[in-house]
Amino acid sequence: MNHLAPWLLFGAAFMAAPLAHAQKLSDIECFKSPTCRAEKEAVAQAQAEARERDHKAALARQAQQEADEERAEAALKKACGKDYMAPRIGMPIKRALQCLGGFALVRQVNRKDGVLSTYESNDGEAWLHELGGRVVAWGQN
Repeated sequence: MNHLAPWLLFGAAFMAAPLAHAQKLSDIECFKSPTCRAEKEAVAQAQAEARERDHKAALARQAQQEADEERAEAALKKACGKDYMAPRIGMPIKRALQCLGGFALVRQVNRKDGVLSTYESNDGEAWLHELGGRVVAWGQN
């Protein structure tokens, strides 16, 4: 058997498959033909079922994602306790970054008493100043 034989067999099987309609029917002729109309309705039904399955799968993924986010937030609330979303002067910066959500370091300034680091929230609404590993100031923009 040569290397073209599988393709020839596939081609032969494809060509031997019966065609539903030897010639293309117009929409009116197809509507009048019970077999053509049934085929079109079956295709439309299959497409509608596929859309419905995809929609249900998307809703299930969204519900799973929301449940995961709620579990993560509940775990963070439990771990942080009273510090959850409540910055304090003197709070260790690691704890502040853990319990306050998304903050990023935006600038640092050298001072006599050390390096003052400024963190801003990802949404730009709040900021923290850190000096020596502790929060020395915080506020909202």
